[in-house]
Amino acid sequence: MPSPSPEDAQQLFFLMQSLQSQGERNETQVQALKVDFAGFKESVNARIEKGEIACETAVETVKSSLRFWGERLTTAEAETEKTQNQLKASDEKLALRIAALETQQKVQITRLQTIMVVISAGWGIFQAVVFVLDLR
Repeated sequence: MPSPSPEDAQQLFFLMQSLQSQGERNETQVQALKVDFAGFKESVNARIEKGEIACETAVETVKSSLRFWGERLTTAEAETEKTQNQLKASDEKLALRIAALETQQKVQITRLQTIMVVISAGWGIFQAVVFVLDLR
């Protein structure tokens, strides 16, 4: 797995935020559809009670509207689920990228520590050689 750059992780984070916002918008749309349908249902009931429309006509209107609202609601719910799945996948990708970056950072720290030990040992050897040469 190639090591991800911080820019990749940042892009993935922004994508995740965007998907989360889309999911919230989809959920708002689903709620609005439910409210709209409830209002429509009340309107039809009121018109039946006032005698403005016959029950048979109202039943056909409601059936037709139920199909329409049901399709819209199903579509909105499907979009919400799709967005949630994308968000979950992005979450998992981001977690993997972060773990890879942390591992890469640990490797680099270990390399630097090894270099410091080698330099320190070299400096100690150099000082010992100088000391021995001074004794002569």
